[in-house]
Amino acid sequence: MYRKMGCIFLIFAIFLLVSCGADTGLNRENSEQKIKLLVTSDFGRKEILALELDYEPNITVMDLLLKAQLEVKAGYSGSFVDGINGLVTKGAGPTGERHDWFYFVNGIFADVGAMDYFPQPGDFIWWDYHPWKATGASPTAVIGSFPQTFRYGYLGKENPAYIIAFEQDLPLAQTLKATLEELGVRQVEISDFQEEKIKNPQGPTILLGPWDLLKEKDYIRKLNENYKRAGFYGYFDEEGLNLLSHDLRVIKTVSEKAGLIISTGQGSGDPNPLWIVTGTDREGFAQAVEVLVKEHENLQGLFNGAVINGKIVSLPIEKNEDGV
Repeated sequence: MYRKMGCIFLIFAIFLLVSCGADTGLNRENSEQKIKLLVTSDFGRKEILALELDYEPNITVMDLLLKAQLEVKAGYSGSFVDGINGLVTKGAGPTGERHDWFYFVNGIFADVGAMDYFPQPGDFIWWDYHPWKATGASPTAVIGSFPQTFRYGYLGKENPAYIIAFEQDLPLAQTLKATLEELGVRQVEISDFQEEKIKNPQGPTILLGPWDLLKEKDYIRKLNENYKRAGFYGYFDEEGLNLLSHDLRVIKTVSEKAGLIISTGQGSGDPNPLWIVTGTDREGFAQAVEVLVKEHENLQGLFNGAVINGKIVSLPIEKNEDGV
């Protein structure tokens, strides 16, 4: 009797341990007991610091900044960051622009302060200091933490990743799925285009297709038209792909052989962002997919990305940048 009860107790204890591990991130691979920290300015263009720190239970995003020996100026009861290494929050000047610090967890714009988010092993924390306007793009998701968006999600919740593609593009979807799995994404599902899966993603989702097919879908067409609200620094019109500056001026329009990789969420802290991988034509679209498959390490630190003449261009862009 006592031996039987002891076995039952042991099984129950193991069950609790596994369940708690799933909630705290302790079930992640032992080889990934690190947290990646990236600190940049000007939409990722200027790197201030990039390093990996040891994971510790109950460590906060603020703790990471301090462990990295950065000079941090905090506001709002210490939870929000007003300055790092002398770059401080600035109110709107004559241009109407503010300068602030923003941070993303695995490519998802955080909805809590730095004292209130507890990273898990393998997470990618990215801080960027940049100008913005209330009427401008406000990205809720970025591509510069690939593949962690699909690998670890937000708040430790690892939802399945989805790839949505048209029938003719299913081979590309299969290739991308294999890449994600090689990069450690545990569950990837492929399906054909269904608007409901795009409007209400059940996990981080990648939509594949050239623009001539995507523009026929009402939700995607409206998302493109509302590029400012979506936080896109590239959008399509009858002339082609428009590449934007941070204040949403069109710097260049490309009519052919150009790809685009963008992402958006339904508000801050959305664990299921929508990525759109497309292009002006089939050649540009294929180049954008190839970037995810073969050159994904070059996406680090990008808000959005364009592929021009086979070269990845960081978006937003400014006039006369290389490759534009």
